[in-house]
Amino acid sequence: MNIYQRIVLIVGAIILIVVIWTCPKMITGDMGHLYKVGMVGNTEMFAEITEINSAIARSIGVIGAILLTFFALKDIGKKDK
Repeated sequence: MNIYQRIVLIVGAIILIVVIWTCPKMITGDMGHLYKVGMVGNTEMFAEITEINSAIARSIGVIGAILLTFFALKDIGKKDK
């Protein structure tokens, strides 16, 4: 593993964390399930949950791009013998 591959892995891990952190959130409506987290006075509080399908699709895309770049940089920096 050369230095460029290590840089790709580190930057890719940071990008993956950011992508998962910024996934869209949802609160399902009356027909679905509501995730109640508590009460404030007479108002019910509901938790936002991450859209799992969106998170999975984004993660697969980022991991795929990381792997393609990682293997593309495999022979960079090696001298011909």
